[in-house]
Amino acid sequence: MIGGGLAAPSQAAVPPLLFFFRGQTVVLKSPFAGVRWRLAGGLMGTNANRSIRIGLDVGGTKIFAIGVDLDVSHSPSVLFSRSVPTQADCPEKFFDRLADFLRDVLKEGQEKGWVADVRIGVGMPGRYIPSTGGGRVIATGTAPNLGVNPNDFDGVNPERELSRRLPGFSFCVHNDAVAQMRFVLDLLLRQESTSSVIKGRRVCYLGPGTGLGGGFAEVGPTGPVEIRTDGHVFDIVIEPGGVTVPFVVQGMTIAVSRGGTAEELVSGKAISALMTEIDQKLVQNGQPPLFSPLGSPGGWLLDRCLMGEVGGEPERELAMQIARFEGRMLGRVMEKIYRGAIEKTDRRAVWPEDDVRFVRGISTFVLGGSVPRGRVGDVLRESALAELAERVPGTPFSLLSPPAESGNAGALGAALLAGTIPIH
Repeated sequence: MIGGGLAAPSQAAVPPLLFFFRGQTVVLKSPFAGVRWRLAGGLMGTNANRSIRIGLDVGGTKIFAIGVDLDVSHSPSVLFSRSVPTQADCPEKFFDRLADFLRDVLKEGQEKGWVADVRIGVGMPGRYIPSTGGGRVIATGTAPNLGVNPNDFDGVNPERELSRRLPGFSFCVHNDAVAQMRFVLDLLLRQESTSSVIKGRRVCYLGPGTGLGGGFAEVGPTGPVEIRTDGHVFDIVIEPGGVTVPFVVQGMTIAVSRGGTAEELVSGKAISALMTEIDQKLVQNGQPPLFSPLGSPGGWLLDRCLMGEVGGEPERELAMQIARFEGRMLGRVMEKIYRGAIEKTDRRAVWPEDDVRFVRGISTFVLGGSVPRGRVGDVLRESALAELAERVPGTPFSLLSPPAESGNAGALGAALLAGTIPIH
């Protein structure tokens, strides 16, 4: 099936519709239970030559959707966007809310007169593996932040869950970091200064946001991108015994301990935990907290402190120490990937040997996600490359930054990936 935009809900039955779309005869059979459809473009509507595809980015903090113009030859154009907070829940309620959100998004597109492509792209946490029952399911322990309990989404098939709630649409679900990577690589290939760095290379994308996502791809000598393995890097063991790091705060040394997995060391959650524990220990020692009076702890507050937008010199200096620590730990994550030393905390989540062989020797990295913006990103890159120079001397590493227009990379990448699935 192709094309169609949602109209206002109606209880009337929807008969099969026959129409022409870009030279194809298409039959649309009751695509949406309980909802009457209106066709925009060609038959009616003001945007006769405008069709859109929906891209959805399910993050740890918010769910972000965009409508992308499919009728442009340049980089995809965002026509509208909408977001809601992410709420951890059981799969049934989670997908109920996600489907309701999508209905609102589709209705907004329809009201603007655009034709909605029936292929919807979704980027959401998890490693996706083939199921004996058909389709792809979330691998054990790879989407701990979506549910109330860490394993609530194990074995869930998101494409099936969404198709069941929104019949008539084809869903293409990928790991959220893989979706980000797909769009960012597209942008990097459009720039001469960066395309020469990634063409003909295996590339790792690392995206610290609320958690830590990752993806791997092979970029052909002339630019085609082949996604090779999912973004399941968050639970790679970086320091088996964890780490204890000293921070110097106004002449006082405060030791803070962190677990040893990649996400426990490099992510928005890791930054938030460091800031919170430092404040708690300052209070325990009779000193006022530094970060909590300034706002919610995390990557955004860290950047504001580094930029001098909030706080004073003590906050800026401590923020720099935290950012440098995060950067060193990022360098160690990169080292583990380069060496193919992929140890997991859960033995059920062990990588296939083909994946390990593919990532071993990767020295070209892209640093995306919501944390490495502004000054934080600069410090992370500088510290990571310095750490690698010490731990892997003589090996040239590249750590690229996404272009400035990559802010909606997750949703845009999901929309691009949806174009790879067949219409049915």
